[in-house]
Amino acid sequence: KLLLKNKKLLLSLCIFAMTFFAFSGTISFKANSMQGSVGDNNTSTILKGNAWIESEELELFADEISLKGDDYDFITAKGNISGKYKETNFSFSCNSLEYNQNTGIVLLKDNVTIDDSDNEITATASIVEYDKNLEIATMQINVVINHKSSVCTGTLAIYKKNEQMLDLS
Repeated sequence: KLLLKNKKLLLSLCIFAMTFFAFSGTISFKANSMQGSVGDNNTSTILKGNAWIESEELELFADEISLKGDDYDFITAKGNISGKYKETNFSFSCNSLEYNQNTGIVLLKDNVTIDDSDNEITATASIVEYDKNLEIATMQINVVINHKSSVCTGTLAIYKKNEQMLDLS
């Protein structure tokens, strides 16, 4: 009975912590399974199997999503990842993701595709670092950028969304 009560307490604490998750506002989440721990320096929640998180600004799907830090500031995900920032219509897919909510930096790796539907731009690369605050994407290795009927390729690209500027080398 004590073990069952501890599991219920842990689940309650994880759900409580998730409602204050640093995505702005309320979030929803689900997965095939969830595990977590709460402590002074080691708070974490792991969502496995069809993991999904949705907030007012972001929707994220993956095979596994891990949330760590005092305020769940650090998100990692792996396997069949797709996501969308709702306000900017900026979406992405990849196989590995790291997100630091304190800095607003998202690192996408392995078969990365980003889509800026508002500006009709789609890009693929091996690595993409996206600065959410500045709305700048740095793409590296096997970069392919499609804009309407134009296709550009290179090894490094910096896309500044707000300025509608692309540097490609």
